[in-house]
Amino acid sequence: ALDASGDASGDDANTSPDPSRDPAADIAWVRHELHRWIFGNVRAKWHTVRRRPSHLRDLFTGYHCPPTVADAALKRCGIDVDSINGRGSTKDSGSGVDAENVFLTWSKQNAHDLVAHFLRIRFPILLALNKSDLPMSKQHVERVKARWPGETAVVISAKDDSQSVRNAVAAAVALKPPTAGFVVDNLETGTVASGFEAKSGGITESNRAFETKSGGTTDGSLRHCILLKPSSTVGDFFNETRRSKLCPQGELVRCETVAPDGTRRVVRKNTLVATTSGVVRFFVNRKVKWQGKK
Repeated sequence: ALDASGDASGDDANTSPDPSRDPAADIAWVRHELHRWIFGNVRAKWHTVRRRPSHLRDLFTGYHCPPTVADAALKRCGIDVDSINGRGSTKDSGSGVDAENVFLTWSKQNAHDLVAHFLRIRFPILLALNKSDLPMSKQHVERVKARWPGETAVVISAKDDSQSVRNAVAAAVALKPPTAGFVVDNLETGTVASGFEAKSGGITESNRAFETKSGGTTDGSLRHCILLKPSSTVGDFFNETRRSKLCPQGELVRCETVAPDGTRRVVRKNTLVATTSGVVRFFVNRKVKWQGKK
């Protein structure tokens, strides 16, 4: 999430508060510059997308986000992501055009729409309206909220009210909350083998109860909660689990999770953790000591 901190008083730090200065215009400028930046990057590489549609996802991975974020933006544009990535029907779900040719029919406006959707998903903006204690601030705050009704706006006074700043930080985190993942060795009990304990950061102690098929709960279940970036996949979850020494070193063979009804199901590496229960068991092909050396 991005924190767009604006001066709600209309003061530009060099003059007294000016009722003609509109903080909403400053926010519009930030959004416009972000859009121009990403759209320019996409346009410069668009010729590669026309040759191979699967390259489109790669154009968005440089913004510190997994490819699933680009997939979500494409879906909002009516594109069958599986067909582009060679995993499903070759027809675009919206137009019926072959996946190999769908981007040949796109106009400049289509590309702008894609970037706009990507920005909304990848960079939600918190409007932190500072100096809310000054007299001119009230009318500016109302103007900003009226112009951007879909954005989260928080009034703060950084100088006199530290709690308002903490509230703004909490609101920013809430825009893109982390995904919770629980690695287990037993899907029945939700426990981890005693030989594996967290060795690094990113792990928090969890008090979440794990309900078994019989309706009871187990002690020590779901002990370690791994906080992942939003839109993290099961593959991302596995990499973080291995880095945290919560599973044996080796190549991932299979992943299983538990459904709400208590049944097991296999999940793919590119499955979003958020679409599962968050409780995953990883099966690895363990390497002996000499195999791990290069």
